[in-house]
This record gives sequence, C-alpha cells and structure tokens, in this order.
Amino acid sequence: MMGYAPWPLLGFGLLHLLFWIALLALLVWGFNLLFRRRAQPVEESALEILQRRFARGEITEAEYTQAKKALS
Repeated sequence: MMGYAPWPLLGFGLLHLLFWIALLALLVWGFNLLFRRRAQPVEESALEILQRRFARGEITEAEYTQAKKALS
C-alpha cells in the first residue's frame, strides 16, 4: 500500500507537531513577559521614616517622641 505510514508522527508529522508546540510555547512566554505585573516599590510609612532617622542619629529622642505623638 502506497502512502500508508504505520507511525504517522514520524518524519514530517513529528516536525509539524514540534513546530506548533514551539510556537505555542513562544506565544505563552511572550504574553507572560508582556503582561506580567511589575513589582511596585513599597512606600515607607511616616513612622518607618521617623524610626530610621532616629536610628541613624539624625534626630534626638525628644524630637522622635514629639514627632511620634504627632503622627499618632
């Protein structure tokens, strides 16, 4: 019988299948890259900034206590 392939995925059929799998994988990767959410920078709260300034010695304990009361 001419034209009968006992294993249809061998030869051209296998290459054809690999092509479509690769194309689909490329599309999924591209959409993932395109629509991935970017990490938003976390903004420090006023209290965290105040604590960091106090820890660095930029403000005194009295200034820290006064500012902390004002923020609360």
